[in-house]
Amino acid sequence: MIINISTWGELPENLFASGLYFILGYGLYKNGRLLSTIISHWPTYVLTGFLLFFGYCVLILTDQTPNYAASDLDGLRELAKYGIRICCATIFSFGFIGLAENRFGAPNKMLRFVSDGSYWMYLIHLPVVAFITFSMFEWNLPVAFKFMIAILLTTLVCLISYKFFVRNTLIGLLLNGHRSRN
Repeated sequence: MIINISTWGELPENLFASGLYFILGYGLYKNGRLLSTIISHWPTYVLTGFLLFFGYCVLILTDQTPNYAASDLDGLRELAKYGIRICCATIFSFGFIGLAENRFGAPNKMLRFVSDGSYWMYLIHLPVVAFITFSMFEWNLPVAFKFMIAILLTTLVCLISYKFFVRNTLIGLLLNGHRSRN
């Protein structure tokens, strides 16, 4: 007998939350006025997100019911945690999108370069990280130091490979389309 227990977790498992995030993102894309509101009220969204997160943590920490002594309120409590998590993630997203647009909305060549290369870097970072970390297995260094080396080297490999092998090539055009000349 196979039992599938929902973890209320990752987006592929949670079609309701995935659909909500997609709809909200599409709404932001299509509605400039909504984006302007989010940009101007980002502190409210971030604060509300923290308050909801605090409430979620209280629900988690006060859950004293052992698994074998399930009560009638367990389903309601789980539903409340589920709803708060979705709302918290959405409101935090609005807050951080607003913050980023508010603080980094002006044209910046360095940020534009990183933004243009982000998809390429996403695609190649995993094998680069694997190669670098496997190469450091025998090094007699603290793990935290190896971690920092892996981050730095991966970032350099990704940025350099994007600049010289992708940005102005057919690969760059396929990944990002035509770049505007702002």
